[in-house]
Amino acid sequence: MNWLKATLIGYAVLTAVIGTLGYVGPMIGLANPGGKTSPISMIAGVVLAGVVFGGLKLAETKPTVGYIIVALAPLAALGQFAKKAFSEQIIWPAGVMTALSIAALLALGVGHFLDRKTV
Repeated sequence: MNWLKATLIGYAVLTAVIGTLGYVGPMIGLANPGGKTSPISMIAGVVLAGVVFGGLKLAETKPTVGYIIVALAPLAALGQFAKKAFSEQIIWPAGVMTALSIAALLALGVGHFLDRKTV
């Protein structure tokens, strides 16, 4: 397994875990104790992780299409969380997801340029 695939699998797993914590966390007093549970957080986290895993699988045969699909997950997460992270300065979960999504996009960019063949 190369470093890019391992990084993106880590991103997918963390996204699913953070989304699940949005739902389960308040019930068990772990994240936002006493707060409201968020089933949509769990659904979104698992769907984003599924998009990453599906894109990685497709990248085995069609790398360009697969990695474009993978990039959709962190872009979607940035669209959701970046405003809260920067303007409202909310660290959990917005800041964490923004940082993870930026890291995933940077990894995709570095992976792209490292894979280019020199002429």
